[in-house]
Amino acid sequence: MEHYDLIVIGGGPSGYAGAMRAIDFGKKVLLIERKRIGGAGVYDGVLTSKSLWEQALKTASIRKMIPA
Repeated sequence: MEHYDLIVIGGGPSGYAGAMRAIDFGKKVLLIERKRIGGAGVYDGVLTSKSLWEQALKTASIRKMIPA
């Protein structure tokens, strides 16, 4: 039988973030998700604009490092 420091039920934005933060602190984590990691908010458009905004910021920072 496996032992975990944290069991997260639901891999939506909050569950995923909590699991990843626990891993940052060296905890052994089990994440249980029925469908897709990220949850409906990511796949059905609720958080799409935020995701695109973050990707745009990352792209802009990378482009600044590339000489023109």
